[in-house]
Amino acid sequence: MTSSPDTRPIVVGIDPDPSKRLALAWAADEADRHRLPLRLVHAREAPPSRYRTAELTPAWETWDEALRTLGTLR
Repeated sequence: MTSSPDTRPIVVGIDPDPSKRLALAWAADEADRHRLPLRLVHAREAPPSRYRTAELTPAWETWDEALRTLGTLR
C-alpha cells in the first residue's frame, strides 16, 4: 500500500510591519522547496463598539463580514 504525499500547506502568520517579514520569507522558501501550498494568516482584533453609530455602519464591519464570508468559502 502506497500512501499519498503530504500536501498540507505551509502556514505562516504575517505582520503588516515590513521589518517583521523573516518568517514569511522562510515559509515561502520552505513551501517552494517542498512544492507545497503557502497559506498566509493575519489576525486582528475587532474595534471597540464605540466606533459604531446608528446612522452609519463602519467600513470595518463591512470588511469583517467580507473576510468571514471568504474564509468560509475555502
